[in-house]
Amino acid sequence: MALIYGDYIPLDVTDQTFVYARKYFDEVALVFINNSNEEKTFEVNRFAENVVLSLFNHDFDVNNGVLTITLPPFSSEVLF
Repeated sequence: MALIYGDYIPLDVTDQTFVYARKYFDEVALVFINNSNEEKTFEVNRFAENVVLSLFNHDFDVNNGVLTITLPPFSSEVLF
């Protein structure tokens, strides 16, 4: 429901990467987009405690409230 009805919260936006959250009540989805030709590592310190599932099976880690994920070039990930 968060992806459809949730509030849009931009977290990190550059010319080649895009990270945002969608929040609907207590449900959160984090969306990561790497539109560069290089591997990118993202660190997000908001909503990390809500994440338990990876839609596209990229590995991620949550330590001390910081979520870290590395994406290959031209890829994306949605975490719930």
